[in-house]
This record gives sequence, C-alpha cells and structure tokens, in this order.
Amino acid sequence: MDDLDGYALEAYPEECCGALLGQRDSGRASETCRVSALWPTQNVHAGPRPTTGYAIAPEELLRLHMSARQQGHEVLGYYHSHPDCGAAPSSTDLAEAGPGVSYLIVAVRGGQVVERRSWRLRSDHTGFDEEQLL
Repeated sequence: MDDLDGYALEAYPEECCGALLGQRDSGRASETCRVSALWPTQNVHAGPRPTTGYAIAPEELLRLHMSARQQGHEVLGYYHSHPDCGAAPSSTDLAEAGPGVSYLIVAVRGGQVVERRSWRLRSDHTGFDEEQLL
C-alpha cells in the first residue's frame, strides 16, 4: 500500500493509474486475490491540466498483460486515484469498467491519502460492489 500511496501522492493533483498483478485463489468459498506487484502506467488522459480522469495507452496495456503472463501473474485489476474526492467509483468509472477485475481507488485530499477502497463491477453493469481489502 505504501507504493500505491506514493504513486497517488506523486501524481496529485492529477490521477495516477496502473494495474494490480498477482494470483487468484479460487479454492475458498469466495474468490480472493493476492496482489504481489503494481504496474504503474502513465496517465494519457486528454484534456486540460490538471485533469480528472485517467487513461492507459493501449500499447501499455498490451505490454503489461504480456509481461504479467511471462512472470506467472494475472492482471487482477486496475488502480487509480481520486484527487480531492472520495474513493467511490464515479459515473465515468462505471461507464468504462469491465467485468471480472478489481478497481482500487485511492482518495487524496490536500496532498494526503485519506482512503483506499476496492470495487468490482456487477454482472448487470448497474454499479459496483465493494471488496474487502486485507
């Protein structure tokens, strides 16, 4: 979490973004994921600066998926920060989310990390369900 917080603080007042790499443990009653690495990416979101929103370049997404596979990891999800806002998904987050992965959001206010929450898109795409962070 310290690395994640560092990325969020370094990007502030803009959003940081990247991927969560690791392994799924489906042997339990409910699936758990163990994040073992972060893959920070450049926020290529177009617009005036500072920007609210994030985008990862398609070639970077391809590179991170290929590298994760080669290292025996899975892309478990993605992270980004919400500068001067809470760690709940926005309407843009909902519109751009895909199924089967986690979305970890770090809230940064006034240059301080104040909250971390993780979310998973519902199968009907109507919203997110919160995941427990351990």
